[in-house]
Amino acid sequence: MLTDTKNAEFKDKIYYELGEFDRKQGNLKEAIESYSLAAHAGTNKRIQGSAYLRIGQLQFDSLKKYSLAKLYYDSAIGALPKDFENYEAIKKRQEVLGEFAKYTEAITWNDSLLAMAEMDTALLRKQIDSVLASRAKAVTVTKKKKRRNYSSGSTSSGTSAFFNQETSAGVAWYFGNPSAVALGQTEFKRVWGSIPLEDNWRRSNKTTVLQETNTIVTNVPQPDKPGVEPVAQTQKVDEAGKLISQIPRTAEDKAKALAQIEEGYFKLGDLFYFQLSEKDNASESYTKLLTRFPQSEYVPEVLYKLYLISKDIDPAKAEVYANELKNNHPRSTFTRILINPDYLRETSVAAEKQKLIYGEAYSYFQANNLRAAQDKLKLAQQEGETTFTPQLDLLQILITGKTEDVTRYQFELGEYIKKYPDAALKPYAEQLLAASKTLLDKLERAKGIQFIKSMEGPHNFVVVYSTSDKITNPVSSAIEKFNAAQFKDLKLNTTNIIFNEEKTITIVSELPSQAAALSYFDKFLAQIAPGKPFSNYKFYSFVITKDNFQIFYRTKALG
Repeated sequence: MLTDTKNAEFKDKIYYELGEFDRKQGNLKEAIESYSLAAHAGTNKRIQGSAYLRIGQLQFDSLKKYSLAKLYYDSAIGALPKDFENYEAIKKRQEVLGEFAKYTEAITWNDSLLAMAEMDTALLRKQIDSVLASRAKAVTVTKKKKRRNYSSGSTSSGTSAFFNQETSAGVAWYFGNPSAVALGQTEFKRVWGSIPLEDNWRRSNKTTVLQETNTIVTNVPQPDKPGVEPVAQTQKVDEAGKLISQIPRTAEDKAKALAQIEEGYFKLGDLFYFQLSEKDNASESYTKLLTRFPQSEYVPEVLYKLYLISKDIDPAKAEVYANELKNNHPRSTFTRILINPDYLRETSVAAEKQKLIYGEAYSYFQANNLRAAQDKLKLAQQEGETTFTPQLDLLQILITGKTEDVTRYQFELGEYIKKYPDAALKPYAEQLLAASKTLLDKLERAKGIQFIKSMEGPHNFVVVYSTSDKITNPVSSAIEKFNAAQFKDLKLNTTNIIFNEEKTITIVSELPSQAAALSYFDKFLAQIAPGKPFSNYKFYSFVITKDNFQIFYRTKALG
């Protein structure tokens, strides 16, 4: 059919239909070759644009080669008429493909670098040199082929690659390389715009034709010919060394590479979801992020988006995402929106009120008028829990740091960090806690751990037990009942504090004197220590002065 001269004007259509057949059969390579021939076999812009579009779709959807896909989509948009079916959707995909290429290449590149970082250096160098040598050999073969084509073309134009339809699709020939052609067309339009093909197309005045028949042109670059060497030699670059220098070796560099991969999956998911409305592809990208980076800061947002994607097509899966979001990220804004879709609208008014009151409270704090600052904070907190609540809580902790002992201050900061893992002020709270601990550590090291010898003043009763036993509530409940029955007049307070990674402590304060503390200790051992929950678990109990307790807690001096 193609060799029949009667079908010469239909070659583009024939090649396109061959491409359609191969595509439906799953023969992607053959389909792309046929579409490429269709794009260059005729002048029908609709067929040409359709061929470029098909190649772009295959590169995007099947081969996931977004950089190549962008080039073909650029060419398709340049050729297709605006009344083409789904033209706007095609144009939208073309516009966002640059972002796709950016993030997919970041993922691939950083994954490759991280993989190379785990390889033996000598073996890695050997493999890289081998790959580069293979590439260099391929380039040499291509150049030789060009020279042969040039030599044969100088004697017979009929055998030139330009006129040889069978070889015109070869990668050694510019017009046989669809990627190069698409890139050239895109660059031409970027520089010159869309202009008709005509004589003197670069001239603004087409009626003026300059005759320069006597001009002598010198130093014209010649095509590649055997035996012709360029005057300037390009300095040889150590490509292997350049590549190896980019491999992340330190923990910090590896973390940066992983961060780029993490961001890449998140951004790709958003591009699919919001820009292209391709929910399946968005779900795939988001799921990869959750799998590879389960501790990512993006997790609450990703779980919420996966819930939205799934709720209409797979309610059971949507429920799984919703439960994971609520159970693992209960204070996330996305959890609150999930529970109450009007959350943002309802809390925005209250949050604005809180911001105004907060401004007054902070002014009082700076002026060291702490009681007035606390009163304002209480007023702000009456508006309920909003997105601004973490800021109110942190100011309250700063006031605690000025009004109570350092143990309480550090404890409150630690609780804040756990309570608001996604808060914008979390890093600041971590800095405050670290600075406080560092200062105390320096002071303790400077003078050594020394407890105050005086037994005068208020005392605390302390019970220490393993956090893994999960008996905090039973212990504090038993002690509070004991206090109410035996020491009601003392109005004792019971507090639970995480002591370290393994231990939790329950504190009873304040026993007014050493005698009262020892009396309390004796009754505890006699009356409630033999019973549950104490009888079932290992624990330590002792009394200590209030001042010494602060030293004990700071230094973790548990013998």
